[in-house]
Amino acid sequence: MNAIQYFNTTQNTKFALDYFSTFSKLVRFYLKQLGKDSASLYNEIDMLHWYLKLQKLRYDDSFDCSISIEKENNELKEAVIPSFVILMLFENIVEQSIINSVIDQHFNIGIKALKNIIKIEVQYQCKGLESKTLENHWYRENIMGWKEQVELLNTVKGYNISHETSSSFKNGIHKKNIVLQLPYLT
Repeated sequence: MNAIQYFNTTQNTKFALDYFSTFSKLVRFYLKQLGKDSASLYNEIDMLHWYLKLQKLRYDDSFDCSISIEKENNELKEAVIPSFVILMLFENIVEQSIINSVIDQHFNIGIKALKNIIKIEVQYQCKGLESKTLENHWYRENIMGWKEQVELLNTVKGYNISHETSSSFKNGIHKKNIVLQLPYLT
C-alpha cells in the first residue's frame, strides 16, 4: 500500500494502477487459499509472477527474472503442490537482496514436473554482496523460519519436501543455487 501511495504522490499513475492491479490479484489469491493446504501448480506460478512483478515495481526494477516450465508428462495442468512454500522462499531471497543493497540481480527459475515430484531450481546471481554479508543475521533467521515451516509440513502432512542450497562468491559475484522438490499431490 505504501508503494501505491508513493506512485500516486509522485504523479506516476500508470505505475500506481499497474501495482494496484497486480496487488489485488495477489490479495485475492491469498484470500482464496486461506485455510487450504494445497494449490494447483499453475496458480502458484501465477502467484509467483504477481509477487515478483510487485517487487520489481516496488524496488525500481532492481532485478530481472525468467521462469521456464518443463514437463515430462501431460498432467502438468492438474499438478497440485503444498501452498505458499514457493512464495515464502522468494520473499526471503528478495528481502535479503534488498536489505544488502545488491545490484545486477538475476533469477533463473526452472520448474520441472516429473512423475512424482515438482522440482524447482532457482539460480540466483548478484553483485554488491560481500562474502562477509552472506551470513546476514536477519536473513538467516528468516530462512530458518522457512526451513522450520517446511519441516513442519513434512512432519504433519508427510509431504517429504526437500531442499538444497549451494552458494559461491568469486570476483565480486555471488551465486546461489536452490533446488526445491515438492510432492506432486494429485
